[in-house]
Amino acid sequence: MKASDILALLPVKPEAMPKIATSIQEPTRLTLKSFQECIQDQAMAITSANEPTLGFLGLVLKDSSYVTINNGNSYAHPVDPGLSPVHATGATAAQITETVRLFTIAREHYKTYCEFQVILVSMITNNCPEKYLTVLKHPITKFRQCTPIQLLTHLWNEYGTITSHDLTMNYAQMTAQWNPPTPIEDLFLQLREGQLFATEGSETIDDTPSRKDFQPLLDCTVKIIDCQSIFLIIQFQRQFFNPL
Repeated sequence: MKASDILALLPVKPEAMPKIATSIQEPTRLTLKSFQECIQDQAMAITSANEPTLGFLGLVLKDSSYVTINNGNSYAHPVDPGLSPVHATGATAAQITETVRLFTIAREHYKTYCEFQVILVSMITNNCPEKYLTVLKHPITKFRQCTPIQLLTHLWNEYGTITSHDLTMNYAQMTAQWNPPTPIEDLFLQLREGQLFATEGSETIDDTPSRKDFQPLLDCTVKIIDCQSIFLIIQFQRQFFNPL
């Protein structure tokens, strides 16, 4: 598959992907998380002969995570079949034809793998200033010999640590007021994502929310006047609170 064909199949245009950093703002865990989720979707959008469902996800996801969603199996990238097919001694015309067919398919799959890897690397370097990747930059080839996962791993190791400021901002976002008629599902998502982020930062948040966790909903109850919204409050209470 040619690079142009790959780009046409991507769910997000490379130039529309989230920024990892800017010249004045270094990468943060939040910007890395947003970019990581996007590039994972991009990687899965192109079908791989080795893994039709997950596509090329293994190019941008650590093996320790990949095996958890692939039945314990590591990512197996396409192998270079060589420059030309190798025929068995005494092969018949039919056998030669089949060998050529299989070689052509393998060659095309390997070409797609190589083309896509270059595109994925460009997605990273175009959304992250080089100064944050200097340690991996070669004076001649720059990032051409790097793999996407090498670049992402470096960024996560250097800038992916959750800071106390991140946890404070996360808590503020979790307790932000819910404003009807915004769907209450947005509030559910806000709380779930905040709890997951806090867990990643080794901050424990009880599964059963306290009054403070419920405050975003309490703050806006005066605005709720229709029966449907009242029903949603009951659903919220049942979902997030243990019965007395």
